[in-house]
Amino acid sequence: MSDLLQAILTGWGWKIGKPVEVVATNQFGNAIVRNEDGSYFRIMPEEWQCELIATSAPELEEKRKTEEFIRDWEMSALVCRAKAAHGPLAEGSAYWRSFRIVALWRIKCRACPTAPR
Repeated sequence: MSDLLQAILTGWGWKIGKPVEVVATNQFGNAIVRNEDGSYFRIMPEEWQCELIATSAPELEEKRKTEEFIRDWEMSALVCRAKAAHGPLAEGSAYWRSFRIVALWRIKCRACPTAPR
């Protein structure tokens, strides 16, 4: 088991069971994790939350195609603000959402074409 899967097991095993694969991560360290039963969970470390998002691979793929999921997963406005404030990410790194950045979520980001208006 990789160090990352071991860390997920240690921190979230009580909720998701045994993790077997990290399917995806985003720029804020959220992870989609498959467990040994074939269910998929989204771990959101900045919110101290983990939620079941699919019980099969086809269900996960359908969910990942929805506009709501894409917007929430990509966090475009937050990523834009984080890049402007801290520069691009180094390989293997993630931004950490602070209260200040969360407050900026509601402010229009004129420099970011993907930011909500």
